This record gives sequence, structure tokens and C-alpha cells, in this order.
Amino acid sequence: WRMLVVDNNEDLCRSAVSALKEIGVSAEWALSGKEALELIEHHYKKQEGYEVVLLDWKMPEMDGMETAREIRKIVGDDVPILIISAYDWSDIEEEAAQAGIHGFISKPLFKSNLYAELRRYIGGDESVPEEGQEASEEKDFTGRRILLAEDIELNWEIAEDILTEVGFHVEWAENGEICVEKFKQSEVGYYDAILMDIRMPVMDGYEA
Repeated sequence: WRMLVVDNNEDLCRSAVSALKEIGVSAEWALSGKEALELIEHHYKKQEGYEVVLLDWKMPEMDGMETAREIRKIVGDDVPILIISAYDWSDIEEEAAQAGIHGFISKPLFKSNLYAELRRYIGGDESVPEEGQEASEEKDFTGRRILLAEDIELNWEIAEDILTEVGFHVEWAENGEICVEKFKQSEVGYYDAILMDIRMPVMDGYEA
């Protein structure tokens, strides 16, 4: 299977292509809607079209919706287009359907959720994503607090998305020293857990 991943974040593209390779999918990536359209048209004319397109919703210049509409002009209705986003799918579902988008995969693009969602379009059993959704719904950590020490902002944003989705309240410490200070100032038992990066500036995870 040949796929195209479209997102203006190069790190995300590389990570997604690597995860897809591990589940047997040959994928390319583009950093903008315009670049994606050029690749799609080039391969379509050579009769080497993509089987699935993963398309970021929020992109500068040409967003996911506009890009999807332009893709449809080239390939028609046959190729599944899936929106990838950290935002709530229900907010854009109606507009997405009108733009010719078939479905949604939530960020971050882990191998597990890529595999589960793509099974729908590669002739697999849809029960896997449904079971996964049920399992996630059973976990509720509402009211639990986590202190997360992490110096890379993108990693923090990904972790926050995952943890808040199941109810955690997450606070960010940009390095070990800030983490220790936040912990010192908190009441006993305020944090339920601390997630500690090892390599950080000012004070690393071991010292913290």
C-alpha cells in the first residue's frame, strides 16, 4: 500500500512514515497542501496513485479542507482521505464530509491508532478500533494530577493531549530545577505522579 502523509510539521511526517513502514505501508510525506497536490497529480498521471491520504486539518496557506477539495478534483472519489488532528473530530465532521473526507485519526500518530483506523480501508475487521475506543472509555483519571518535567515543547504538548484526554490535570516543568521547585511548593499528596525526562538543561532528571 502506498500512502501520502501531509502535515506542515516535518518531525510528525517523519515519525508517521516510520510508524507506517513498521506496519507494512510505503508512505511519502509533504509539508503543505500545494506540495501534496503536486505529488498526487504526478503519481496519478503515471497510474501510481496513493491508496490513502492522511491530511492535517490545520495548515498554513491551504488547510486540510481546501486541500481535500483540490485532491478530489484530481483523483475523484475513490481514494480515502483521512484528517489527522489533535482537535475534536465532531467540530469538523460535517464540513469534512462535504469536502470528501472519509474519516479521522487523532494525533499523535502512534503505530497502534494508525493500524486500527487504517484497517477500515485495507479490508480488515472494524472491531479492532471499536474495542480500542471502548477500552479507552473505561479509563477515567479525572481529578488526578501529574507533574511533567520535559524541556521539549512538542513532547509536552503530545503528552498533555494524551493525559488530559483520560482526565488527568497536567502541569509542565521545563527542566528539573523547576520540577523540584513546583514539588516543594505543593501540598503533600497534591501530585499523584511525576513524569520525569532524563536529559534536560539546568538540572537533569536524575538529579531532580
